[in-house]
Amino acid sequence: MLDEILAPGTIHRVLFVEGFAHANAAWLERAYTGWSKGKCLIHFALTHTYQHTGEMSVLGSLQGVNAFGF
Repeated sequence: MLDEILAPGTIHRVLFVEGFAHANAAWLERAYTGWSKGKCLIHFALTHTYQHTGEMSVLGSLQGVNAFGF
């Protein structure tokens, strides 16, 4: 079940019809093509948020803010 590859129509619907991504982010559709349901689950539930936390830390440090105590 989790090894099932997402259908291209499903990826498009979630990204652009359901509003997950901006219409100008067509590269996301290409990026997620070929992903399994399990890979999406792991990526979005466990790792994606931490990537953005790291981005916030970098942006804060560029402004002289040590928001995360690193």
